Amino acid sequence: MVVVTFSLLITQANPAFLQSNLLSKRLFAYSLLNNFSNVIIGVLLILIGYQIKGNIKLIKKYVYIYVVNLLIFIRLFLWTRSFTIQNLYDAVLPITRNTYPVVLGAISALLIKDKLKNWFKKYKFSVILGGYAIVFTLPSIFNKDIFGLGNGNNIITAFSLVSLGIACSNVEIDKLHIDKKAITLMSIGVIVNVVLALFMPYISLKAHGDFSTAYRFNVLTSISVVAMSIVIFIVGQRLKINIKIPEYTGLLALLVYSNNFIIEKIVNNNASLKISLFKSCIVTIIIVFLGWILSRIDEREHILEKNYH
Repeated sequence: MVVVTFSLLITQANPAFLQSNLLSKRLFAYSLLNNFSNVIIGVLLILIGYQIKGNIKLIKKYVYIYVVNLLIFIRLFLWTRSFTIQNLYDAVLPITRNTYPVVLGAISALLIKDKLKNWFKKYKFSVILGGYAIVFTLPSIFNKDIFGLGNGNNIITAFSLVSLGIACSNVEIDKLHIDKKAITLMSIGVIVNVVLALFMPYISLKAHGDFSTAYRFNVLTSISVVAMSIVIFIVGQRLKINIKIPEYTGLLALLVYSNNFIIEKIVNNNASLKISLFKSCIVTIIIVFLGWILSRIDEREHILEKNYH
């Protein structure tokens, strides 16, 4: 989460090396950082769909996230002493104002997880992956938002990637047969993503004289980012790297990723990279701590419900 937050803070702060039309080591490092942060979010969404149980109680978790976001809004207002009426509407009416769509998309998919699991069982895993490849490849190649995926910070993208995790839960990934052809394709996917992240600033500058398309593939809907997310997920499962994503911690991470107000106020007009890195570490610690607090509250409430009944 430190990588994701650091990337978001740099983007929001818009330091001098991002404003000039000059190639630099910092620019290439930022491009890689920005790319990998989206890959991390992609892996997180897939893991959420793969691990978290889907039931009606997720509505309660959404309510908790809603309350936490309100408290964050109040805290950031007290810290920065500035907000607009639109910011208030965003905090109070998150669904109609589309405040944190990635959270809503993830929870929406989990609410119908059982139905999605049964639907995915009708198709081979290779067919499902092929369908996802088409959906994410066409917009990436033609640079047209054919399926309304945008830059990834929306309900549709989050729903799609969590659903992919749900589809993966139907398959024993660690026992999945992966031949040399599949390994080659996976390797190519990772290499292409890294190459695009590194060389797109140079290509954009040579083609357009600026960096207007430098980060074209550094979005959650880029096929190269999605492919690398899938590869990391599959490799992790094959190597039995048992990373359990705490429900609330995962949802809070998505909250920070998708709520621009939080990032804007954390930056607070400070473009220092060192300070941004420090703030990223603090934000990550707070996310983990709040996630632990919410899980404890949820456990206590569950115990009280069992005792009552």
